[in-house]
Amino acid sequence: TDKRYLLSLIKRNVVRLLENINQIMDIRKIDRDLMKLRVKEVDIVSFVGEIMDLFRDLAQSKHIELEYSHQYEELPAWVDPEFLDKILCNILSNALKFTPDHGEIIVNLFTSDADTPENSRLCIEVSDTGKGIPEQDLPRIFERFFQVETGKMEKTSTIGSGVGLHLVKSLVELHKGTISVESKVGVGTKFIVSIPYTGDNYSEQEKVNGLYAYHHAEQLSVIGMTTEIPQQEEEPVKEQHNKILIVEDDPEILDFLKFELGSDYDIVTASNGLSGLEKACEIIPDLIISDVMMPEMDGISMCKELKKNINTSHIPIILLTAKSTVDDRIEGLEVGADSYIPKPFDIRHLRVRIKKLIELRENIRSKYVEKLGDQTIGKPKGALSIDEKLLQKIVSFIRENISNPDINGETIAQHVAMSRMSLHRKLKALTGLSSGEFIRNIRLEEAKKMLEEGGHTVSEVSYDVGYTSPSYFYTCFVKKFGISPSDVNKK
Repeated sequence: TDKRYLLSLIKRNVVRLLENINQIMDIRKIDRDLMKLRVKEVDIVSFVGEIMDLFRDLAQSKHIELEYSHQYEELPAWVDPEFLDKILCNILSNALKFTPDHGEIIVNLFTSDADTPENSRLCIEVSDTGKGIPEQDLPRIFERFFQVETGKMEKTSTIGSGVGLHLVKSLVELHKGTISVESKVGVGTKFIVSIPYTGDNYSEQEKVNGLYAYHHAEQLSVIGMTTEIPQQEEEPVKEQHNKILIVEDDPEILDFLKFELGSDYDIVTASNGLSGLEKACEIIPDLIISDVMMPEMDGISMCKELKKNINTSHIPIILLTAKSTVDDRIEGLEVGADSYIPKPFDIRHLRVRIKKLIELRENIRSKYVEKLGDQTIGKPKGALSIDEKLLQKIVSFIRENISNPDINGETIAQHVAMSRMSLHRKLKALTGLSSGEFIRNIRLEEAKKMLEEGGHTVSEVSYDVGYTSPSYFYTCFVKKFGISPSDVNKK
C-alpha cells in the first residue's frame, strides 16, 4: 500500500507538471503568433455540457454540486472548440480546486441582448462557493505567473502556477471576447466569459471548412484537466490526426508500425488482445490494427467482442497474421474484421487499406446524414446491423416525440440505455453530428415534409416539430435548406 501511495503521488505530480508545461507552451505559441483562431458552428449548449460531464466524477468525489443552467435547449454558435475547451477546463479546474467539500459550482450559458446580431454575445458564467479572491488581488489575477497569497493553513496542493488564468485571458481575447471576474472572500467567485458567436464576426480564413473534430482531454489530474501534448513551438498548429490503436505482442513489429504510421496518425498501442479491448473501449479509436496470435486474448476474440459492443461496433479493424489460409481469412471476416492482411506484409498495402477504411467510414457518415429525412434509414454499404438498429431506434424515438421540445441527448441516451458521452461518441462516429445536431436535422426534415404537403402555417409546423420559438425555427430552417419555410409552404 505504501508503494501504491507513492506511485499515485508521483503520477499526480507528473500530470500536474505536464499540465503546466502544456499551458506554458500554449502561451509561447500565442506570443509568437502561432496560435490561430479556427471557428466552426457547433451546438454550444451540448458542447459546454460535455465539458462539464468530464468534471462530474471529480466533483462527486469532493461532494460538490455541479449545475448547468442554459437559456436555450440548442444554440448554434461559431466558436473555436479547442480554445473554448481550454478556457472552460481551466476555469472549472480552478473552481473545483478552491471550492471546499459540499460546495456548489454553477455554469450559466446565455446570450446578451444587442441591437444587431453582429453585436450579440455568448456569455458563460462559472460561479463557485469557494474561498474567494482578496479584493486587492483581483486586478492582477490574469497576469502571467501571478499567484494569490495563501495563508499558513492553506493546503499546498491547491497552490497554482499562475499560468492558467493568463492563458485563459489570452485565448478569450484571441477569440475576440472579454473575461471578467467578481469575487468576495468567504462567499465565492464568478468568472464571466463573453465572446461573439455569429458567423459574421469571423473571416472566411478563420472558419474551418468541413468536419473539424476536437476531442476533449479525458484525464483529470488532482486539480483539473490535462491538455493535449504540445507540438514544437516553431511549427504552426496542425489538424488533429485520426487515432489508430495497434495491438501487437511482438515489440519489433510494434515499433516498426509506430515508426511508419506515426507521422500520419495518432498511435496508441497495446501488447495483447485483452489490453487492446480495454484501450479500444476507453479511447474509441478511428481504426484498429491487430495481430491474431497473442497471449491472454487473441485478435479474433478481441475483434468479436468489439463488434458486438455498441460503443465500438463501428470501428474498422485490420487483422495482421501469419495464418493466411482461406479458412483463417474467413474466420476473421466472420467475426467482423474489415480487412485481413497476411504477414509478411508490404507497408504500402497497409497504408492503402487504412486510408480506404477511414474514407469508407466517412462515406457511411454522409450516407446516414442524407437519409435522415427518410422514414426508415437504409443500410449503407459497409454499415453493421447493430449500428443500423441503434440509429433506427433513435430516429423512431425522436419522431414519436417530435413535438416535445425537451427531447435532448440525455433523454435519448436513457432510451437506448447508453451514457450521454457514449451516445455522443457513437453519433459522431456514425453521422459526424452531435446529439443536438442529429435531433435538429430530423426536426427540420420533418418540418419540410409538412410544409410541402400544405395545410399548415409556418408557426403551426414549428410547434409541431418541437420548436418553442418560430423565429428560431425560421433561422435554423434557412440555415439548413437555404430557403425560408414560408417559400416552401407557398410552393
